[in-house]
Amino acid sequence: MGIQLDWDVESESGWDRVDEDAEIVAARNRRNKRIRNSLMALAAILLMVGGGIGFRAYSVNQDLRAQLEATVAAETVALRIGDRNAFLQIQSDLGAWESVQENTFDGYQDLSGRIETPGEIIELDMQNDQAMVHIREYLDGEPYVVTWFYRHEPGGWRHTPPLEEFIGERITEERGLLTISYYERDAAFADAVSARMTAWWDSACRLTSCAERPASPEIEIIVHRMNPALAATSSELPVDDARAFVVESPLMHRIPEGESIHPEAFDFLAADVAFRWAHFLLPIQEISSLQSPLDTINRDWSRHEVAVWLNHSFNERTVPSALFDELAQIYGPALVSEYIKLTEEGIPPVEALERMTGQPVNELPIDWREYFSRYLEAEITAYQELGDNFLYRDSQRPPVDLEFNDPVDSYSLVDRSAIDVRRVEFVAGIAWVEVVYQPDEDRADRLEFFLRDEDAMLTAREPFRVVSGYWVHTWPDEQTDWGDLTESVSSSGQVSIQHRALDEAAAAELLPRLEQARNEIATNFGLGEAVPALQVFILPLTPTDLNRQATELEISYSVSSSYGMIVFTDERHSAESTQALSQLINAMGDLAFGSPRPTLLANAIILWQQMAFAVFDETYISTLFVQNGQIDSAEPVLPEIDSLWDLTDITANGYDQLAAYLLVDLIAERYGNEAVGQLSSNLAGASSLDEWLSLSVGINSDELEADWQTAFNDLAEQALETLDQ
Repeated sequence: MGIQLDWDVESESGWDRVDEDAEIVAARNRRNKRIRNSLMALAAILLMVGGGIGFRAYSVNQDLRAQLEATVAAETVALRIGDRNAFLQIQSDLGAWESVQENTFDGYQDLSGRIETPGEIIELDMQNDQAMVHIREYLDGEPYVVTWFYRHEPGGWRHTPPLEEFIGERITEERGLLTISYYERDAAFADAVSARMTAWWDSACRLTSCAERPASPEIEIIVHRMNPALAATSSELPVDDARAFVVESPLMHRIPEGESIHPEAFDFLAADVAFRWAHFLLPIQEISSLQSPLDTINRDWSRHEVAVWLNHSFNERTVPSALFDELAQIYGPALVSEYIKLTEEGIPPVEALERMTGQPVNELPIDWREYFSRYLEAEITAYQELGDNFLYRDSQRPPVDLEFNDPVDSYSLVDRSAIDVRRVEFVAGIAWVEVVYQPDEDRADRLEFFLRDEDAMLTAREPFRVVSGYWVHTWPDEQTDWGDLTESVSSSGQVSIQHRALDEAAAAELLPRLEQARNEIATNFGLGEAVPALQVFILPLTPTDLNRQATELEISYSVSSSYGMIVFTDERHSAESTQALSQLINAMGDLAFGSPRPTLLANAIILWQQMAFAVFDETYISTLFVQNGQIDSAEPVLPEIDSLWDLTDITANGYDQLAAYLLVDLIAERYGNEAVGQLSSNLAGASSLDEWLSLSVGINSDELEADWQTAFNDLAEQALETLDQ
């Protein structure tokens, strides 16, 4: 017999179960339960700890995200309200980054009124302490997207340059004639750039019939301008220094929503390619190899026009070439390569153009404004820096004694960087260049008074003629260069103007203005129906011209052609018109009041008429306070109103002249311009101011004195403020 245990035993006939002791089974079950419970408790504890950690991480992540959103909101608000300091405080302190972002801020302010920055976040990708945020803006009402990058620093989120974690690794590839370097994120953009670049390179060679190409270019697509060497565009770098073309990644630009490329990205690159090719075809030469000082101007202008022409062929949205656009359409695009060839051989532009086309240069469809702007800038620079006022002048012709201010008078006064050539017209073989100069306030001491007007400008018509194949700044011949003599007559036949062909436009403007003014002045000066005929001569004319029919006219005078002077720019009249109106008013004043004027009030009526025709402006009124240096006090003393009656030019001072003018002006304002005619008619017959006023407008001086004093004090205060500035 054996011992029976609580597990199965094998019998001779098979397996039989042997029952285990109940107490042992119960003990084992209790032990297993305790283990299971312990394991479950441990799992619960681990789960709770893990959940807490996960919740904490989630909470921190949400908090960082909220902080980032608040930072974006603060940055866009700073742009919206123009708070530079608030905007810059959000920028990372990374070398030149703050300087870059100062330019960014200025760019937003320049778009004020056109751009909206509501701070709408389209997408936010945050990885640990770094983030990339796509933000919606509105430019001219259209939605755009900007991409900004941030890093979480001890002070919070800061705007940084693009981060490598989001833009990928740098890739450099050989693609045909190009070597292109870019970040992974810009792969599609790099494909587009290389395709465009290859096409432009081949096109430039074909259009200019190049025998060889410039060195194969390298293209670098950058994502920020932290490197100071890249702060300038590559087109500003000397061509021989590098083959690299720098193209900014779309990440640096405002992109139309739904698109992936900045619309102007290729515009800048196309201009750069055109610029490089123009310098390759017409490189800068050593001064020692130049035949004339004008060769530098001619070559620089020719290079500029080649670049503009190529750029326009790449991108039709750009301006066409002033030199080649129409010529290439008429004579074929091969004209451009032929011009480049002749220029390289040292042939000046005028000779090259006439040789290629068989036409006089002044008959060719060329816009010369850019050329003459460069010419005048070089000439003024030579005078101001070298003291040489004849370096770019016609040495074959002596200076002439016209109304011209010589270079010492004009070039010493102007800002050479602010030359605006308005138009070029050809008369009698001369190119007359209408140019507006901006006075240089540091140089123009003699214009000190007039330059109190910040908008004061000088206008001249500069003559150029062709000499040995060059355009040369010249002195005009006063008989031949103004064209043929002619006469213009008004519809009534009462106003006629003798002039030369050059002043045809000035005469056409003058005729109706003088006829209207003649009738109006006659009424205001009390001349009634006895309006004299008028003959005006626009100089330069010969003595024979000036004597023609002059004795048969009641009023005859001459004015100088604006082609022979430098004048203050005045949009109200031409220079001829200002002279003609002024002389007409004075001449008719002599008829009405005699000469010399019997009273100061006669002069006041004439001054009122000159102001009415805008011959003078308020600046002239201010000069009345300093006339003859008699006025020293800053507190003008108003004269007695009755004293004006007995004053003349000799006995009056600047305040008296102003007071008399304001009296006439006040009467005209209160009773209408027709009252001035009554004042003029009754001036000689009255014996006192009150009698004069009574005969003319039915009042005495007491009824005007208070308003007259107010007008005087107001205008005196304004004039003195102007003089003190």
